[in-house]
Amino acid sequence: MAVDANFSTLWCSSEQATKIAFALLNSSWSKCYLEIISAIMGGGALKVEASHIRKLLFPQYSADQLQLLSVYADQLLQVKQTTQELQDKIDTVVVAPFENGTEILNEIRILLNRKLLERGGKNDES
Repeated sequence: MAVDANFSTLWCSSEQATKIAFALLNSSWSKCYLEIISAIMGGGALKVEASHIRKLLFPQYSADQLQLLSVYADQLLQVKQTTQELQDKIDTVVVAPFENGTEILNEIRILLNRKLLERGGKNDES
């Protein structure tokens, strides 16, 4: 991943809210969403602006689901990388409010991989 001098800062109301936001932003849901709404720059870089982040929508989560996201954010911070196991845990919570969450998650991952390949990025299966 390459990052230039343009950064977006997220301000949260609590440490737990910050962790939840961190987990949500590392979900396949967010990655796919941003692949769709953000601009592709030369060389295949994805230009994600603050306005794109503000457009992210999520379903409503229960207190237990939010707590799990906070725990998974702690794990992400501890290992400093997203393992497939941790990605699966986060993604499962993100789609949990839907009756057909597993099906939705499969479709999200297919679309995310397609979008990554279209812009020349590394897909999750590489």
